[in-house]
Amino acid sequence: MDSKIIEIEEAYQWAKFSSKTSPPIWQSWTVKGVTRESIEKYTGMDTFMNLKIEEQEYRVNGSDLVKITEELRVLTKNDPNIFHEAQKKCKKVCDDFYNFCRENTTSDFSILNTVEIKVLFNAYIDKLIATAPFRQYMYILGQIISDRVLEEIDRVKTEGIPVDFEYGYITPVKELPFAAMQKSILSIGAKLENKDYYFDSPEVNAIIDEHLEKYCWITTHRYYGEPITRKQVVESVKEKLGGCSKRLEELSKESLERKIALEKVKSINSTLKDILTLAQEYAYLLTYRIDIVNEGIFMLKGLLIEICQRIGVSYKDIIYLTYDEILTLLDRKVFDAVKLASLRNEYFVFYVLNNSDIFAFEGIKNKFEAEQKHHKFDVIKGKVAQRGRVRGAVKIINRAEELDKLEEGDIIVSSMTMPEMVLGLMKCGGIITDEGGIACHAAQISRELKIPCLIGTENASKVLHDGDVVELIAESINGQAVLLY
Repeated sequence: MDSKIIEIEEAYQWAKFSSKTSPPIWQSWTVKGVTRESIEKYTGMDTFMNLKIEEQEYRVNGSDLVKITEELRVLTKNDPNIFHEAQKKCKKVCDDFYNFCRENTTSDFSILNTVEIKVLFNAYIDKLIATAPFRQYMYILGQIISDRVLEEIDRVKTEGIPVDFEYGYITPVKELPFAAMQKSILSIGAKLENKDYYFDSPEVNAIIDEHLEKYCWITTHRYYGEPITRKQVVESVKEKLGGCSKRLEELSKESLERKIALEKVKSINSTLKDILTLAQEYAYLLTYRIDIVNEGIFMLKGLLIEICQRIGVSYKDIIYLTYDEILTLLDRKVFDAVKLASLRNEYFVFYVLNNSDIFAFEGIKNKFEAEQKHHKFDVIKGKVAQRGRVRGAVKIINRAEELDKLEEGDIIVSSMTMPEMVLGLMKCGGIITDEGGIACHAAQISRELKIPCLIGTENASKVLHDGDVVELIAESINGQAVLLY
């Protein structure tokens, strides 16, 4: 193990911030975007957290997280407008990236010379770097909003005012792509149920083409995953045939019921009205940010493939290189990119320290194994994202490749669900995650699919195992999963 790793690990106390599977190409622009200089440039906040970023985990120095969270609590209490300014800035950089990708997605990259390819690739990376500071910044603000919602509800209850509230009431201010995709599938099925069209008719084929154009990217995630295929769309429609029209009606009814329930809570006082509206805006924006980035990356996948052809590296290897290394290869400076990618496939870690120092290590020999303390838990507690009660076998799923072991009705237990897991989530019986707040991916998905969901358990994926049978009890704001056997 490199001695620098030991020095770093002894100097910092790493706490898990989030679990997102991302290859080195993604992490290389992320680490550039989370230096103090970039954070201040794009968010306007002079903050910094020392970071440790691996393929599946994003860790922060614990004292930095506490300090910045408390600072933001005070700042936003004195100036609530910070929440709205953060939204504007986040949306601007996301829209800039998306529009750039849309403008270049139809380009024939093969006709560009190497200098033009480099200019385009540099512009692409610069716009991605601009989105990176908002990952931790918006997450912390979202958690502060979540806490204030519950604090105000608890305060109101102490005054003897009854409050019927659950996380599921906080729907995004705009419909998110996954929800729209679900409705599109049901709409196709409803047309077939009503015998307006039939499978393989020109009309249905045209509708499926439109569906794929809008939503095929949803199962791609951070350079991983494959787009949804026509076959998968047809299979999804067939699975739901017989109940599509009814489910569309139910979705409309459920949406109205949630809206009425939330408006009732908002009507209690102006504080609840403001903070719940803000929670809805962040529930949309936090998912919108990652959706925009993933869709943009999908749009410009052709650029990466063209670069692969020019430098003689496969796509599966190029995503395990940093953007600087890709530029080096475009400059015809040769190094063993395949060997480097292979080492990073074993393991890699990036550290961002002291405001702007970036260190990168690869290979399993450089994996620092902290001492693990194992505890046995019979009851796991968390927040309820979607109400319900279900029993089922646990399947630990942290990557799309692990979905093959999932059977109908199983309970997915994950550090945090991701878009590339969508097809598996559609057939599970329940969801339990270590992380998450009111705006997390699992909360949004479970609400749309009406799947009982427990979030923010902190340790479910560590203490449960494949084959454990649990009862997921999600019937109030707080819930639990009870290990049966």
